[in-house]
Amino acid sequence: MNISPHLLIDAVILSAALTITLVLRAKGDAARKEKGKNDY
Repeated sequence: MNISPHLLIDAVILSAALTITLVLRAKGDAARKEKGKNDY
């Protein structure tokens, strides 16, 4: 089975974008929780 190079590149880009999204969302949730603690 021969996978063309551009499909491999697309897969790398998609996985990188997904990873960045998850990391930023995790950071955002943590920051939101910190703000919530300070309100009380």
